[in-house]
Amino acid sequence: MAAVGTASTPVDLTKVQPYSPPASGPSGGPVPYGGSSTQAILDDFNRPDGPIGANWTVLDGSCSVSNNAAVCAGAGRATSNGASGSGDTAEMHVAANGTFLQYAALLLNFGAGSSNLFLKVQNQRHANPQFGHAACYIGNNGTAFGLGLFDLSSPFSTTHMKATRSGSTVTLESTNIDGGAQPDQTYLCNGAPPAEGTGPGIGGWDGIARMDNFAVGVAAAPADVSGTKTVSGGPHRPGGSITYTIVLANGDPVPRVTTPVTSSRTPSRPDSPPPAPPPARARSRGPATR
Repeated sequence: MAAVGTASTPVDLTKVQPYSPPASGPSGGPVPYGGSSTQAILDDFNRPDGPIGANWTVLDGSCSVSNNAAVCAGAGRATSNGASGSGDTAEMHVAANGTFLQYAALLLNFGAGSSNLFLKVQNQRHANPQFGHAACYIGNNGTAFGLGLFDLSSPFSTTHMKATRSGSTVTLESTNIDGGAQPDQTYLCNGAPPAEGTGPGIGGWDGIARMDNFAVGVAAAPADVSGTKTVSGGPHRPGGSITYTIVLANGDPVPRVTTPVTSSRTPSRPDSPPPAPPPARARSRGPATR
């Protein structure tokens, strides 16, 4: 299901209510599997509870690991230090956690931090433990572009969330919704500002919504492949076989692939010369005719 253009924008409660962290909230269980990422997973957060770690730069609020997932509080943002590429796409598994006001966000094109893209799913229906809204913003939960804040076509508790920028259009995809129980959802937000940087990241409101298996597109390193081929010792005779050994190495003195290939074809240039043809027989001449 796809939505394009603009829509009647509901009120974003994170903008009209002062931030107030919950006195106590559910820690939440592991984020359910959201399907295979199409990009390189940079962090699965499978480590003891505590700070989010040295592979991240926390920019606002706080971000940490809780029960093998990431959470961000105080309108927290964090960017990944291990990402390469343009920062135009990122994805992760997300899970709503209880009925508190909460969101889980992906950051794209982070540079100075003022006009990076900020794409989120949000639960602001306090009686319903599901994400019911999504938004296309810039900065840190800031100015809207495209659809702004909008109602999801169907609320959900868990999803695999992916955001991709192409020019000034951002595609927000939700797949494997509630473990595949619902159809995928796709939304387009037009009018994104020019990229201010290449950093991808995550964000959260109050340390409740849970994020896992953060993945980005990684620029491929130039290929550094070398190869050698050796031929088994002769002599090679017509009708015999030749064994070739091909060794490939990728930027490492230790060969990674060694593949013997056997060919049973007749060698095109045998080492042993073919048998000499029989000598020509002299032609007899009859008596001369005068």
